[in-house]
Amino acid sequence: MAINKPVKNRAKIFANLYSAFKSPTLYQFFDPSAGNKNLKPEKGLIAEAGTEIFTNRSSRLRVIGFYRNTKNAIQYILLHEIGHVLSIGQGLHPPWWKVFKGDNLSQYAFASSSWQFSKKTESFVSNYEKNFWLRPKVVYYLGAKLNASHAEMVYTQLEVTNFPTLYAATNPFDDFAESFVTYVHTVMMKKPFEVAIQRNGKTVKRFGSCWETERCKQKRVLIEEMLKEF
Repeated sequence: MAINKPVKNRAKIFANLYSAFKSPTLYQFFDPSAGNKNLKPEKGLIAEAGTEIFTNRSSRLRVIGFYRNTKNAIQYILLHEIGHVLSIGQGLHPPWWKVFKGDNLSQYAFASSSWQFSKKTESFVSNYEKNFWLRPKVVYYLGAKLNASHAEMVYTQLEVTNFPTLYAATNPFDDFAESFVTYVHTVMMKKPFEVAIQRNGKTVKRFGSCWETERCKQKRVLIEEMLKEF
């Protein structure tokens, strides 16, 4: 619904009211990292009102006030992608759009807190391979190398690292994006985060947010320092 009313020849006032409905995508339902089969449609109500002043034939000034009420917003996956964008130029990890050849990973504070680069295999390896020996088998989108029987063990091993999620353990770039999204989700937005593993109807393992624990303390400091710039 929209209302527009001219005020003399150089101005007008307006008001708009919108309703929105968005169903979760199949990716948001079934993605192995962040999918949630219990997601509900996103519903919203947006209202705006303002004044538009025509200062001359080619210019105008708009003053707008707005209100937005969104329920069940699908935010997690979008925040992950925003994390990739925010990391650009921050010196947190090597540029993800370039081939990294292993030169001085220590200059990247965030990446070097969890990763090394093997010139022998030309790939990133974590600082936790000895205790997190299942990590090289953690893959997404390219064919599973682990099955459901490994779930309890892999999350037990994950707890001895500073990776906030299992997806974070795949590479330094998704490590930062997952760290950013889980920090925003749990610390800033104060929403719950938990992976519960069940066997025969009973919960055998729970994995929650690491941001109030010692294991993610260093990464939390780096994220909060970065956020001060925005």
